[in-house]
Amino acid sequence: MSSRLNRLFRPRSLAFVGGDSAAAAVEVARRGGFDGTLQAVNPRRQTLAGVPTVPDLRALQIAPDAAFVAVPAHAVVDTVATLAGIGAGAAVVYSAGFAELGEDGELLQTKLVEVAGTMPIIGPNSSGVLNFVSGAHLWPFQHGGTRVSRGTAFITQSGMLGNTLTLNDRSLPFAYVISAGNQATCGIEETIEALHGDDAVSAIALYIEGLNDVPRFARAAARSIDAGVPIVALKAGSSKIGAELTVTHTGSLAGTNDLYSDLFERLGVIAVDSPVEMLETCKLLQFAGAPRGRRLLGLTCSGGDATMLADTSERLGLDLVPLDHKTARAVRERLPPLATVSNPLDYTTPLWGNEEALRDLFGVMLKPGYDAAVLVQDYLPEPSADNQNSLADARAFAAATCAQRVPGAVVSVLPENFEAGVRQTICTHGLAPLQGIEHALKAIRAASGSMHRDPAFAVQYGCERHAHAEDHPRHRLLDEWQGKQLLANAGVPIPSGACGTADMLRDLAATLGYPVALKCIHPSLTHKSDAGAVQLNIANDAALEQAATVMRDSIARSHPEIRVEQFLVEQMVTGAIAELLVGFYRDPTFGPVLVLGSGGVLVELLGDTRSVLLPANQRVIADAIRKLKVAKLLCGFRGGAAADLDMVASTVTQIVQALLEANAVECDVNPLMVTHERAYAADALITVAGSPPD
Repeated sequence: MSSRLNRLFRPRSLAFVGGDSAAAAVEVARRGGFDGTLQAVNPRRQTLAGVPTVPDLRALQIAPDAAFVAVPAHAVVDTVATLAGIGAGAAVVYSAGFAELGEDGELLQTKLVEVAGTMPIIGPNSSGVLNFVSGAHLWPFQHGGTRVSRGTAFITQSGMLGNTLTLNDRSLPFAYVISAGNQATCGIEETIEALHGDDAVSAIALYIEGLNDVPRFARAAARSIDAGVPIVALKAGSSKIGAELTVTHTGSLAGTNDLYSDLFERLGVIAVDSPVEMLETCKLLQFAGAPRGRRLLGLTCSGGDATMLADTSERLGLDLVPLDHKTARAVRERLPPLATVSNPLDYTTPLWGNEEALRDLFGVMLKPGYDAAVLVQDYLPEPSADNQNSLADARAFAAATCAQRVPGAVVSVLPENFEAGVRQTICTHGLAPLQGIEHALKAIRAASGSMHRDPAFAVQYGCERHAHAEDHPRHRLLDEWQGKQLLANAGVPIPSGACGTADMLRDLAATLGYPVALKCIHPSLTHKSDAGAVQLNIANDAALEQAATVMRDSIARSHPEIRVEQFLVEQMVTGAIAELLVGFYRDPTFGPVLVLGSGGVLVELLGDTRSVLLPANQRVIADAIRKLKVAKLLCGFRGGAAADLDMVASTVTQIVQALLEANAVECDVNPLMVTHERAYAADALITVAGSPPD
């Protein structure tokens, strides 16, 4: 698919099929300066925007490298079939009325895919493709972009957002804008593959509502990032209403937001929260490059700017590393007497415009090493002496960042205080002109994450998805004892215990030693506490027998269909530092998923969870645990006992491996009780694929 898309992105001939929308697309291509062949098809018009028409595709002089199709939905299938038959390179289907409309539309789209064969389709329900490299636009709307030699490729599942972003006043050049539409044959994944090796692409930006093939996306994204082309993604549908809207908008289902977050983090895809943040991040990547971390140097010529920079950096988690003593002394020697040495630094107005002095000062400050540096400046709307002074500061800043190979950005306090000509000058010095402190620092924070990806993930993901459970139409729920034995056989610690009937309870407790826990064992009792089927801290024989009696009576009232025959007696786990939830399920889009969170009742109270796509090694799992709120307890809150996080992660890794090998469908280990030395699966609810044994 990616090789066949080459004709779309590097066309020598274009064809436009349809009426008014096709004519509008011809005008856009002509204004774009495309110097190849333009052809038009319409049986009732002599021309489309001045291009002579033929009545039928078979009458075209040459098979087009790409065709823009804007005909009624019922005529699209025949049109695409003919294009494929005459050897066209690709079809951009502007027409709507397919999978986004439901079952009938899905059937029509299936037929469309069949007749296309190996010919790629962008769409249907696509706004088209803007090609700012060659001007070969297949797009029926006015836009704001211009021809470029290099820029961002934007792939969007919202066609009009593509048009909107080209209208930006932020100096971000676009190489391509591709409206994916319904992704009938060519989705986001295939388009990323096709752009691989295109020297005109500095970064790939994505507006995602849902992915068709997550493993393929993972491989394509990793390949792009490894080749030095970063990927910036805005995932839509994170809110409940937003998720519902994406279903009706393009016929694609929005995936679970936390799964996308983990996917992006593991791959090194840069996740952003808004179109503005996307633009600023892509601009940073194009002109300055990605920071390797969050250590930031801030430079200003105003105390107020320095304070705003410090406040925003702290809120966003950027590290304004203080100057060491040697550097601070060298900086103080170069500042006016009233200046305060700090990071961020207000170097004061006496140095404003003194390029030579500031080149020396900035060079001294950057020597200790930072991941990124920003210079805060606002510019007047027209050329002025003040602008020249600020540009002198920017040149000094560029020299320092270039010498230390540190990504540098000139940042305005207000987004509009950055005149286009000045922005262009800033770009020529290897600096990114970022507009607004908030969005600038968000861009730096976001871009820094791309440097800490999991290199093995894209290779392993999809190859080890352990999807065999979906092959079994029937599933069975293990009772707690069976579930714990499954885990124990994999080396997971469980409380010492034994199963037996009511008349065996005293002997079992005597063997274990009081205090003990008593639980009723039955696969239908998925929530024992609600049914009164669990009693903790039982101190003696009398209390044990009474607990069993109360338990039988409670279950008889709440679940009269259950016959209580088996009990589990366990030693109480003492010295617990914290309780964790370890969950597992199989997502239809993402495959096996591990869920970590605060255990016990806190999982619902705090909403403290992290989702991790599988496979995941012990390091990845440990990192996820450290990001939980409950990690403060595990690390020894207020002088309390601390757990070994590597030990906890190792236990979770064992649980995951046991579940995958057992072909588990879902699991809740809640709680995993963590002590100073071990982590015990105190309860386990596991469903496996297959029918119950005879």
